[in-house]
Amino acid sequence: MNAGTSTDGALPVAVGPGHPLSSLVRLDVDARSHRGYHRTNNEDQFFVTRLGRTLQTLISSLPAGEVPERTEEVNYVMVVADGMGGHAAGEVASRMAISALVSLALEVPDWIFKVDEEYAREIERRTRTRVQEVGAMLIERGRRDPALRGMGTTLTAVRSFGRDLMVTHVGDSRAASSFYCGKLGFSEKFAYRFDDKQSDPCYMGLIREDVVLHFSSFSGDAVSGGAVFIVVENVDELYEEFRGTGVDVQLPPTDQSWGNREMYVEDPDGNSLRFVHFGK
Repeated sequence: MNAGTSTDGALPVAVGPGHPLSSLVRLDVDARSHRGYHRTNNEDQFFVTRLGRTLQTLISSLPAGEVPERTEEVNYVMVVADGMGGHAAGEVASRMAISALVSLALEVPDWIFKVDEEYAREIERRTRTRVQEVGAMLIERGRRDPALRGMGTTLTAVRSFGRDLMVTHVGDSRAASSFYCGKLGFSEKFAYRFDDKQSDPCYMGLIREDVVLHFSSFSGDAVSGGAVFIVVENVDELYEEFRGTGVDVQLPPTDQSWGNREMYVEDPDGNSLRFVHFGK
């Protein structure tokens, strides 16, 4: 907005548009979660909200058009949390994460509704801080309640800023460790963390027989969604083992046209594990 002064007969003060771009965004949303096929309780939680900053002129001596009658900046926020820990722990962790995040946001005195390079850095800083605070709350709750010890949750959030979307994803090294060690038969070889009281960021090595996999939740180390090929002697025996531990297999043992017998499994971070027996 450009500000100025005016005298009799001068042009009116220039003002910004009465309908910012963000106020023109409309969101159609629906949500549903399912406990899955291996648990008796649902450990997932979701939350969708509309944020706004509004100016509405009630009465003024200014000439019509010099200030908007009503203007509003609108952001939408969508959050989903996938709890971990088994029994009630995962359900508590995902619920606590979202409710704590909302409470912390309500304490911020100056919400940001527009994004430029400077504000983007500040939004990122605030987001990291809030997520760390939520993580500390979960750890403290687990320490106080033995039934919840070791609980955790992933968190994915999207916030709209007009044409821009900010995506926040928080994985958890415990999710990877629980999946690979608890279901795929790996064991932890090492785990490096800056702070032993925090599960992440973490650089971790897991081993099964002669297969060693390295994992990192340090910022910038890797991108989720890759594929790892693991050569095995018998894909079908491994399939039966994984069925017994409750692994959701995307592709059961299949003879591929290129001669291999393969089985595909997806881990909690969206990486594809492709167990392969090479054909003759």
